[in-house]
Amino acid sequence: MLEFVLSLALSGALFSWTKPALVISGINKGSRCGNHIYCLGAVAGARDALISGVPSLSISLDWKTDESKESDFNEATDVCSPLIHAAIRDIEAEVFPRSCSLNIEVPTSPSTNKVN
Repeated sequence: MLEFVLSLALSGALFSWTKPALVISGINKGSRCGNHIYCLGAVAGARDALISGVPSLSISLDWKTDESKESDFNEATDVCSPLIHAAIRDIEAEVFPRSCSLNIEVPTSPSTNKVN
């Protein structure tokens, strides 16, 4: 459903707009890798943006039913924020590849998986 909504928005069929500089899709609940990467949620939305000529980031949180908690989403936001700001900075400086889609997989319990 997300990819349909994004495709519709990027088509300009609903309203006139200026093409966005970046599409950020996610944070999705669950890892998106392997065979699932092209057809599910955040990655599919980012892929559709890229097909429309807009660079994109997809973000997924590796959710584990018995281990994960809702606060992991806040931690994932903290982990991804510097990457998002760097992408925006590079887009403004015109050094970010226009044909780029970056898939960010945040581990379960992000704050306990930090590398110092």
